[in-house]
This record gives sequence, structure tokens and C-alpha cells, in this order.
Amino acid sequence: MSQLQNRKPEFVPDKAKWRIAATVAAVAGIFTLVLAALLIINYVQIQATKPLDNPELLKLREQLAASSEQDDALVNQIRALDLLVRKAFFTSQAQLRIGGRLLLAGAIVFLAAFRLAARWNPKTPVPGGAPDSAAMSHRTAPVAAAPKTTTSKAIEANLQYVTTSFLSSVLRPLQMLPPLARRSTLSKTWGDL
Repeated sequence: MSQLQNRKPEFVPDKAKWRIAATVAAVAGIFTLVLAALLIINYVQIQATKPLDNPELLKLREQLAASSEQDDALVNQIRALDLLVRKAFFTSQAQLRIGGRLLLAGAIVFLAAFRLAARWNPKTPVPGGAPDSAAMSHRTAPVAAAPKTTTSKAIEANLQYVTTSFLSSVLRPLQMLPPLARRSTLSKTWGDL
């Protein structure tokens, strides 16, 4: 009997874990967005400049081909410039590869933390298992006039659950308000939807 009393029900939120997961999700999301923007900029820059087709290097090669005698200074200058161009190209390619891996890791961390935040901040279930239609009516769009089957009812219930879970995680400051103030604030904010 004491084990049943000490066991927490599944729907009791854990605010400390939720805050940690939400913070990690926010940091990972920002990291992923910034990294994606930097990778796109780097890729566009590489495509626009085409470092292997450097006009100065091509001009020096033409000078070497046009000259009748071997100019060691010109050859050394071409080699040095070619080395710099190739280093820049391969460095940017390595940056794109490493950045892609970091982007994937950041997205995985974001999704995992977002999922954990949703798990640790669930909504209290309504008795009977059905969502409260009066509280949900201002958040959902009307369903088409097709006859409701068991599948469409399940899809509608899942969409309502996902919508409320997402809104609860996004509207974190409202979570700190007392329930009556939160309900009135949500209806004022999202009432037109």
C-alpha cells in the first residue's frame, strides 16, 4: 500500500525537468538555425567565387604557357598561389562536412529535448479520456461535414492533443500564471483563431 501512495501518477508535471529540457531545446534550436544559416552562406560563397577557377591563377598560367623559356620565379608564384587556392577550397569543403554533422547532431538534440519537454509537462487528463470541447473549441478549426468514423475521431483527438502540447510549451510564460488568469489570457490571445 505504501508503494502505491509514493508512486506519482503519470500526468503530474515535473517542472524542474521540463525547464531543463525546454532550455536545452531552445539552445539547440538556436544553434541549429545559426549553423544552418552559416552553412548556406558558406555554400553560396563557394559556388559564387569558384576558388579553383581563380582568375589571377589562370592569368599566371597563360603567361607561363606564352613564354618561350622556363621562368622559375613564375612557376614558384603559380605553385604558391595554387597551394593557397586549394587550401581554401579543401578547408571550405571540410567546414561544410563538419558543419553538416554538427547540424544533424544539433537537430537530434533539439528534437529529443523538445520531446522530453513535452513529456515532462503534460496536460492533466480529462475524466473519460475525451478532450474538453468547450476549452478546445477556440483552438481547433471546424472539421468537414463528412461522417465521423473511429479513425477520424482518433485523428481529431490526436491533433487537439498535439496542438495543446505545442501551445503549452511555446507559451511558457503563461504557465506561471494562476489557472484562471491563464485561461482568460489564452482566450484573449488565441480567441480569434
